[in-house]
Amino acid sequence: MQKAAEENEGAMIAVMKTDKDELISLGKETETYPVNFNCPGQIVVSGKIDRIEKLKEILTGRKVRFVPLSVGGPFHTPYMESASKELKEELEKKDAYHIRKAEIPLYSNKTAMLYPDNVDEIIETVSSQISNSVQWEDTLRNMEKSGIDTFVECGPGKALSGFVKRTVAGARILNAADADSLESTLRELGAVC
Repeated sequence: MQKAAEENEGAMIAVMKTDKDELISLGKETETYPVNFNCPGQIVVSGKIDRIEKLKEILTGRKVRFVPLSVGGPFHTPYMESASKELKEELEKKDAYHIRKAEIPLYSNKTAMLYPDNVDEIIETVSSQISNSVQWEDTLRNMEKSGIDTFVECGPGKALSGFVKRTVAGARILNAADADSLESTLRELGAVC
């Protein structure tokens, strides 16, 4: 991914409160890509720097709020295709990895659905994620439809928890960012499981 990013200098911005279809249309006009459909009201757009600058001008003219992201490339776009290909070749080394069907339900950010059972399809799904959009909002909605009502964000920050809050009404949201919050989360989960 680093190599692909160096070959295709890019940028990403989080666009607030704009219609998905409008951003897709603007993407075609500016040669940018809506790539992270995070939650209602937040979509990340990625592309080459000059194209993102053009999009920013249009958004500014329309008084649409956006936030530049500190990233080093046009991630989740076709510009990452070489990285996708290399990852696929690496994962296809049968003696190096033991890839198999997930034992617990595992959702793909690319499809917003459960990972397939077939190893070749798993490899294709994982490797192609690098050059395709992240369907986070749809993933959360599909998880909710399947009965999932508790979400645990692991690591620092609460960005993903915020996305869950804005997407899944009434969800229980827990965080495990350090030893204390991990203990608290485990206690709460233990009380309901």
